[in-house]
Amino acid sequence: MRFLLLLSMFSVAACGSSGGATESADAQGAVDASVSLPDGGAGASDATTVLDMVRAPDDTGSSPLDTGAVGTDAGVATPEDGGTSGPVGGGVGSACLSAADCADPGATCLDLTGGYCTIAGCAGVADACPAGSTCFLFGQDDSYCVDNCLTSEECREDEGYVCDADKTCWPGEASPPTTGTAPIGGACSVDADCKDPGADCYPASVNGNPTGFLNGYCLINGCTPGSCPDGSVCEVIYADGSAACMASCAETPECRDTEGYACYEQGICFPGCADWIPCPNGYACGDQGFCVPDCSPGDCTGGLVCDEQSGECVDPPCTPGSCPNDLVCSETTGKCIPDLNGGPGPGPGPSCPSLPTKDCVQDPAYCGELLPFEPVMGPGYDNYPLNGETLNNQYRSYARRDLQMLVKWATAYVDCKAADWETGNGFPLGLGDMSEADGSIPGTSCGSPGHPPGTHEDGYDIDIAYYQNSLTGQPNNYLRAVCDYTINGANQYHCVSEPYMMDVWRSALFIGALFSSPRTRVIGVDGMAGSTLSKALDVLCDQGWVPAQGCEPANQDLACEVESGVDGGLCWEENGSGWFYHHHHHLHLSLWGLAGNTWKASEKQEKEDASRCVDSTCADRSGFVRELERSDRPGLVRSTNPDLKPLHKPRYKNLKYRP
Repeated sequence: MRFLLLLSMFSVAACGSSGGATESADAQGAVDASVSLPDGGAGASDATTVLDMVRAPDDTGSSPLDTGAVGTDAGVATPEDGGTSGPVGGGVGSACLSAADCADPGATCLDLTGGYCTIAGCAGVADACPAGSTCFLFGQDDSYCVDNCLTSEECREDEGYVCDADKTCWPGEASPPTTGTAPIGGACSVDADCKDPGADCYPASVNGNPTGFLNGYCLINGCTPGSCPDGSVCEVIYADGSAACMASCAETPECRDTEGYACYEQGICFPGCADWIPCPNGYACGDQGFCVPDCSPGDCTGGLVCDEQSGECVDPPCTPGSCPNDLVCSETTGKCIPDLNGGPGPGPGPSCPSLPTKDCVQDPAYCGELLPFEPVMGPGYDNYPLNGETLNNQYRSYARRDLQMLVKWATAYVDCKAADWETGNGFPLGLGDMSEADGSIPGTSCGSPGHPPGTHEDGYDIDIAYYQNSLTGQPNNYLRAVCDYTINGANQYHCVSEPYMMDVWRSALFIGALFSSPRTRVIGVDGMAGSTLSKALDVLCDQGWVPAQGCEPANQDLACEVESGVDGGLCWEENGSGWFYHHHHHLHLSLWGLAGNTWKASEKQEKEDASRCVDSTCADRSGFVRELERSDRPGLVRSTNPDLKPLHKPRYKNLKYRP
């Protein structure tokens, strides 16, 4: 099912709107407040957007949440029911057999029923979609123009297209027909295995990390009381209050108890294990109360080996020379880690005469004005929609003018200086949460503030991705984990490995550029990332790449913690100040507040320092995950798995182009 980014446009107030005003049909700004990003996991969640990825034909990878096969469509589409192709030269939404049947320059033909003319890659491109169509995100990387409508009569009704809740023409719920046999709660590998209309297959793992749903689980997200098929019940299972149809039960034997499922007091079958609910062979009861892989040496096949830490069969350890550029093989861990020897060579590199202004020098009212972060794309950066935003309503992306100026300068600086470096993936840097238009914490207007009090208020703060390398397999630098962050299937909320997916040199150069401004108050990073970045920053300073002010120790306020006994560089040993957790997928930049003519911590920033989450039991309010709550059942330990998230997917998960 294609997840609808927008709710009904007629009576739902948009997140970020003020005064409870409603949105009109053409505002297209309302978002589903229940949606937030998956944790920016390795490969993050990751990192990342509210939809699964829709792959192009030459992409042989798989979506982080996509268990179906993806690849080139080697066949040539034929007309439906023996008919002829759609009208030659049709606009967006018109029938087609190939791109030649579409009228708009650069258009392509999607392999939907009867074909669907569209323009790919419209996100962030001004006027990319022709009049009468709107750009929609499909996953964190792909976007397409979709035909607008007011009623289904304007769509290709005879082919099963309807005018959906987004007011766009899209295949209706009746197409394609359901072919699976698994009921709600049944085992599945892909959505098609589930027999009930609208059902999704919750996978056994996400990004290689076990979810606890062994062999998959058919469920229906977004249900209402009484709407679920026989044998299931609509139950609120997500911490944000959203519900799903789950298999109903009175006792555990009615569930798939031999596969690690138990009956909970709400009367639903859900992953769970205990002394009296054993896990199947090859699995053990993990720290979070569900079954996780538990391999032993010799158990794995296909060239894989048993990782005794995660209990999973994984690729064998690296060998000298087997790691990508800018990484080396660690003799102690057997994993590729950043190579801190040598660096990019002597600086300072290009002169970069066209950089934007770095620091705002006008009066405080002007520099402190809260503005939307625009343009959304610029030299070296990409302010992409995330955490429930849409292209038309980036309500979490308001920042002070001086913060915007500094970030735009620093990303442009890296883009210019590092243009010829051989490290990294070459894509602009993704920007994350800032503040809302009224200065409140992102998510406040939706009733779900995504950060602790005192932070991300009044436009002083911004979450920013790390620059990444090719190991993420993603064509962007969006917010996602750059390291391993689970042990035995349990999320540790911080890096438990070297940040091997981080482009350490560009990330360090960016941080050094930010440190060169007197406005920078603090930059918070993960401890494992911070120890690596601080060492790389020293190399870049010695080689002359970083502005002089950014190399002065007094300006290098890098907030990060490492475990006791670890060489942390600029980081300090874990002391409960709160930076140890939740920064494995992004760094946090905070500017000084202005008091008179002096830059100092504002009252709210001091409040942030006092309230920062200090241990892994704190709720992760970063907006990247939705915690799934379970209630206690006698004899069963209460547990939560914050990596679980709903799989709102496009109807056609393996969407392909027609040649």
